[in-house]
Amino acid sequence: MPKAPNRVTISRKDAMAPTVLQLETGRQHVVTLLDSRVQFIEFDDVFFSFNSTALLPETKDHTPPLNEEGEPITGLNLCMAVLQYSAQYEGQKSLLILGHTDTVGSDAENVTLSQLRAQVVYGLVAGDRQAFEDAVDAPHIADKETKANRLIPDKNFILDWIADYTDWPCSLAENHNDHWAATKQLQVHYNEHGHEFGGSGEQLDVDRDFGRQTWGAVFDLYQDHIARTLELSHQELAARQAGLTWAAAQTKHTGCGEFHPLDQIGRDGIRSATNRRVEVTFFDPSEIPPLECFAGGCAERACELFDPTIIARKPLPISWKAVWKVGWDRPGDPARMGEPRDMILRAPKLADGSLVRFDVELEVQGKRVLVGSIEAVAENEGARASFVAWYQPDHVTWSEVTLGINEDFPAVSFHVNASAAEREVAGRRPLIYADTLQTQVQHGLVQAEFDAEWVDPGECLIWSPWGAKRAEIDEDGLLTVERLPPGGVMVTIDDDPYYAV
Repeated sequence: MPKAPNRVTISRKDAMAPTVLQLETGRQHVVTLLDSRVQFIEFDDVFFSFNSTALLPETKDHTPPLNEEGEPITGLNLCMAVLQYSAQYEGQKSLLILGHTDTVGSDAENVTLSQLRAQVVYGLVAGDRQAFEDAVDAPHIADKETKANRLIPDKNFILDWIADYTDWPCSLAENHNDHWAATKQLQVHYNEHGHEFGGSGEQLDVDRDFGRQTWGAVFDLYQDHIARTLELSHQELAARQAGLTWAAAQTKHTGCGEFHPLDQIGRDGIRSATNRRVEVTFFDPSEIPPLECFAGGCAERACELFDPTIIARKPLPISWKAVWKVGWDRPGDPARMGEPRDMILRAPKLADGSLVRFDVELEVQGKRVLVGSIEAVAENEGARASFVAWYQPDHVTWSEVTLGINEDFPAVSFHVNASAAEREVAGRRPLIYADTLQTQVQHGLVQAEFDAEWVDPGECLIWSPWGAKRAEIDEDGLLTVERLPPGGVMVTIDDDPYYAV
């Protein structure tokens, strides 16, 4: 009876010197050579401008990279993909983040630049705000004018992205292409609404300077986008980030400079977008190589991680659920009595004909209550419906305290959420209700303006379903009251009704 085949397995990683096998003659032998394998996610060149450390949320290019499903890849979706794969591997893969540059500049300069880019990606993936802030504002550029010329185009692009994501009026178009005015709008609205996007609670200096503080606000908005893509709360995202496993605790990210280019290999001084990239590498714990960077050094071009005869590298496919967004049309314009306002859902991949439900919640004094649900049918990857039922008498809270002339009725706002195809999305920017009363108050009923007998200047009372407040009538009988809640008002002078609307 012939002997069973003799099976021998050799790991290429361990075969750094010639290996001699002593095999018995007259017998079948099966020799298996195992490659060390790593997988990686590449943050493409299009998300880093030349000599910039800022990760762009999406590409400026009109032809962005696409995933296998033909969908545009964004910088933030790549962060999400890292966290998604880490969760799928359940801690069985260890991470290392590597930055790369093109070959313009010295080796030392490019190592620094690549380290900073890797640190920015690390900060976003790991949820490390300080690491992000320390690296994102191009600290390697000492000259202020050079830094401004390099970074303002990236900052303007990010301002436009934030305006689209949050509905805050911080786009360049809304600020007459004035970078500093747009930055101020970001700072003002972050201070007012940043908590709705998981903000840290830090109040920004409204100084029109897109510096460290404002980059911190950008970090918060980036993190919010990642959480929403993964359909996690901010707390759940932080827990997932805290659970990441790293190949070396002392070296979670590092820079490879220009030592491992993808484009025009071997040529120096080449400005190549392809070489500007960051890679997040996934190792099996048993196959983590003893890289010199783990001990604070660098093997430069001799690094075994990029030697295909030692380690096989394979990119991971990128896929995700597209982010849906729901909000009010013209969210910056207050709602008013009798004026309908559209609710808009943008839902990539939502099939035409899908049933969409919009839920509207009224908020006053920190309390929210559902006041209406409206159904619509999806088309063109979205849906739209109108809402006009601003006054909800069952949810009005009357106040016994008469407000002064300079005091306002309680602020009333409306939130919109949407659900379709077993997914739910919450609107982030509420619509403020703020009606205005502007009228001339006169005695009696008159037929013509020249017969009008205007009341004397003085105080009157404005009665609303929410309570009463004092107001002033001027010498022309003109009464103006702003920021009124839903439900209309009545005007009384010395307890006599003069005007109701």
